[in-house]
Amino acid sequence: MAILPEIEDFHMPDAGIAHNLVIVKIKKSYPGQGMKVISSLFGAGQMMFTKYLVVVSGDINIRNYKDLLVHTFANVDFNKDLLFSHGPLDVLDHSSDTFSFGGKLGVDATIKLVEEETDRNNIGQGNNPTDFNFINNFFDRNLIKKFNLNLFEDNIPILIIAVNRFEDVDVIEKVKCLFKTNDPDGIFNLILSVDHTVDPYDFNMVAWQVLGNSDPQRDHEYISPTSIFIDGTIKAYRKGGFPRKWPNVVCSSIETITAIDQKWESLGIGPLIHSPSVINLELYRNGTDEINIK
Repeated sequence: MAILPEIEDFHMPDAGIAHNLVIVKIKKSYPGQGMKVISSLFGAGQMMFTKYLVVVSGDINIRNYKDLLVHTFANVDFNKDLLFSHGPLDVLDHSSDTFSFGGKLGVDATIKLVEEETDRNNIGQGNNPTDFNFINNFFDRNLIKKFNLNLFEDNIPILIIAVNRFEDVDVIEKVKCLFKTNDPDGIFNLILSVDHTVDPYDFNMVAWQVLGNSDPQRDHEYISPTSIFIDGTIKAYRKGGFPRKWPNVVCSSIETITAIDQKWESLGIGPLIHSPSVINLELYRNGTDEINIK
């Protein structure tokens, strides 16, 4: 880019549906450059619609998500490297309280230079095997319906939990209190909360739901100095309701899926491709194009 010549590569993961998540790799040469790129991109053309922006540097493949997560946690201090702001959003964004205007988050995950190392508390420190006994003992199964520790077991300190906000409008606050009480040291550096209809082991679906259903300023909360909770649940069910219409998941009916599957071979268009609606039907809520909470 003419205005940002340090950019080496950028990537918009499928789960981010373009503007919800952008990964940028730069050639870093001076302190503060990661934050400079974040600030520049949030004001550059259609990049201004970006909701989550992560900037990295060094020898990292930004399309290898596991390596990218390891790199990010190894180079981020939650108290220094997160830039929360607000500004224009894509008109199709449904998560902000206000149409086309809401929160943003920039993450400076570049390798820090000596001038940037003062009083840092990087969070990718690895996990103690004894933590797992503690972890399995403190989950309240009445609040947390499902959870996934696979990333945590791979030394990526992310916990994914699923809750039922339709059943209990206060469940998010209750879960936050649970972690503040039982995990004050921030064993889980990043806690992602999704709806109980989401499979916490389907990372692509989890990312899609969290990125699409969250406003970075409104839905992030520090559980500890090294731990952040992100609420990626449907806000139509939150206490007090939501000021805008909340879209339902678009799915084909079972009848339509079956009819197409039955005639697929006669169409001569290659091997059968199973409809993604089979999985997404689990996310479908009461209503038609929008969720009806009654």
